[in-house]
Amino acid sequence: MRPRTENVVKGSKRVLRRTWPIVAGVPVAAMLAVLPQWLPLPPSAVWWIGGVVLSAAVVFAVVLWMRWRRSAPASVAPAPPRPQPRGKPADTDALVEDMLGQGRYALLLRPEIRANLTIEQGHRALDLLTAEMAAIGAGEVMVNRFDDEALGLPQGELQVIDDLYLDRTTVTNRRFLEFVTAGSYADRTLWRPEIWPFVGNFLDLSARPGPRHWQNGTYLPGEEDLPVTGVSWYEADAYARWVGKRLPTDAEWQKACGSPVRLAEGTLVQRRFPWGDAMDLSKANVWKAESQRPAPAAAYDHAAGPGGVVQLIGNVWEWTLEDFGLSHGLESAAALILPAPMKSIRGGAFDTYFDSQATSQFQSGEHPLSRKHNIGFRCALGVCQLRGESVPVDESESLEEVPA
Repeated sequence: MRPRTENVVKGSKRVLRRTWPIVAGVPVAAMLAVLPQWLPLPPSAVWWIGGVVLSAAVVFAVVLWMRWRRSAPASVAPAPPRPQPRGKPADTDALVEDMLGQGRYALLLRPEIRANLTIEQGHRALDLLTAEMAAIGAGEVMVNRFDDEALGLPQGELQVIDDLYLDRTTVTNRRFLEFVTAGSYADRTLWRPEIWPFVGNFLDLSARPGPRHWQNGTYLPGEEDLPVTGVSWYEADAYARWVGKRLPTDAEWQKACGSPVRLAEGTLVQRRFPWGDAMDLSKANVWKAESQRPAPAAAYDHAAGPGGVVQLIGNVWEWTLEDFGLSHGLESAAALILPAPMKSIRGGAFDTYFDSQATSQFQSGEHPLSRKHNIGFRCALGVCQLRGESVPVDESESLEEVPA
């Protein structure tokens, strides 16, 4: 019996138990009131006895009615709500499977989450990381902004970067769809505070959350493996947070693209392209290659740089973590003054006409809210963000052996 029905039945029983004298007493009093008329008594005695009995019956009925009124609310009042049992804790295995399918292995490998994984789940996450990201070693890199050589400026600013992992390809439409369908455009924790009031404006062609050129909340048919474009710097930043990564810095991007080497005489040699110092149209999707549209993110693998990173040059520009502008080589009086803040983009795109703009040295910039058809991004992950100095890739290693 359901709780509500049980309460109603119990209340009805209480009412009957308290009010049965009314049901039985009123007819008895009425019979007593008329009984003297049937007895051989004087008329005056009959009326006197009948009046007393009738008065007693009325008083008795009033008392019982008041008692019934006091008991009635208890019979119809709803039962107090019972505390609802808490739902079962989320199925950790199912959650891990979902995150692995969404490409969020880097988030699973964070120390605060990794402790909840089984050894098998941890190794699967590590396998995905090493399959989809390339290790970029620590070292020196000459960071160029604009085209310093063409402008006659000092040749960049020497920086030292730490070990990191860099996505081998730019983020695809297929990957970004996982971010969209997870409801991430409504998750305030993923977005920088200054942009949250504007997030509702990041809509596709059908006014649904998503990249600018999508429709009905998804990419166009046949474009699942193309780089996602039409996303602002803030959308790229939020996606990177969602998967547990970040955007690469200019120095990290340049080191992956230029492969700087310190020669014996102390000179730092840095390539203009991942394959050398001369443009090769068979290795980059730029304007002169005449494709006039983005290629799949994994294409041009024959032109991959160290670690298998592809398309650092051409196909789509790539957002980086840093602001656009000169940080060296100019006096403060001649510093670049921009009408609005801009973010750095690197690498050139399928519609980049000048070869000099599709090199490891060249930096361009765009407004962080810009959602252009030729700008995408890839993500980075500092080794320091993982547990220990390195990530074990040998399946015989235990996750517990990774130094904290």
